[in-house]
Amino acid sequence: MSEWDAHVYCTCFRDGLTSDPPYPRSDLTVNRFGVVTLTGSNDHAEDPEKLWCWRVGMTEDGGEAPSPCAHRDMKVVDAIFYWPGSRSYTDRYPVFESCLADARLPVLAELIYRQQADDYPSGGIWVTSSEAAEALTELGILAERMPADLPPADAYFARTLADLLTASASTGNPVILHYNGLIDGAW
Repeated sequence: MSEWDAHVYCTCFRDGLTSDPPYPRSDLTVNRFGVVTLTGSNDHAEDPEKLWCWRVGMTEDGGEAPSPCAHRDMKVVDAIFYWPGSRSYTDRYPVFESCLADARLPVLAELIYRQQADDYPSGGIWVTSSEAAEALTELGILAERMPADLPPADAYFARTLADLLTASASTGNPVILHYNGLIDGAW
C-alpha cells in the first residue's frame, strides 16, 4: 500500500559520528534536505549507488550492511504521516483541527494545511527548521487547550507532528514529506 511518510535527517555526518563513507569526507557535503551528498552535486538522487547504499545501510547487491550511524537511513524521525494539507487527506483529525481553529495559531494553522514542495515527484520539503521552531511553540500552546482524551488518530497526529517539529528545530534540517508510491530515488 502506498502512503505518505515524513522524516527528518540526522546530523551525524556533520557531527563526525558516522562510519567511514565510500568517498573522502572532504568530497561530501550535506544539502538543503539534510542528505549527505557529493560536493557540487545538484541532485542527491543522482549520487553514485555506493553513496546511496552507504546512507541506507545496504550493499550494492541489495544485501544488508551496517547503518552509517545510530539512525535508520540517517533519519532522526521517520513516520507514516497524513496531514490535513496532503492530497489524500480525508477529515482524519477533527478534534485537533477544531481546537486549532479556535486557538488562532497562525504558523501552525498555515503549516498543517500546506502541501509539500514538489522538489521531486515523490515529495520534498514541507517545513524548514526555523518554521518548525515557531510551530513547535504554537503546538505547545495548543496542547494545553486540547482534551486529554483525544481520539487515537488525532493523538497520533499531534504526537508525530511534535516529534517531527522537535527533530527539525534541533537538527536544523527540514521536515521532508514523501509519497512512497512513487520511486524516484530521492528519499
